[in-house]
Amino acid sequence: MAVILNVVFPGLTPAQYDQLKEEVDWVNSPPAGGISHLVWWEGDDCHGVDVWESEEAWARFGQERMGPAAAKLGISMEATPMFHAPHEILIVRTMQHP
Repeated sequence: MAVILNVVFPGLTPAQYDQLKEEVDWVNSPPAGGISHLVWWEGDDCHGVDVWESEEAWARFGQERMGPAAAKLGISMEATPMFHAPHEILIVRTMQHP
């Protein structure tokens, strides 16, 4: 069953996020089970809302791609994921911020 993931990465900077995004290459090689991804900052904290096919798909992505990429780049990330059952999932279009 699909899940909505709400996660906050305290202290993750936009520059670190961009490094991780490039290293993980989720734009050109989307993660298995990933459906959508949104990210923004409030103060020093990086906020994300994703839709995944399952909690397990997200955990696999973290273990196999995000975790190793963060370690390689020397980026320490701690977060508490919160999962929610979706009522509806609608993806209209992809848009990248320059």
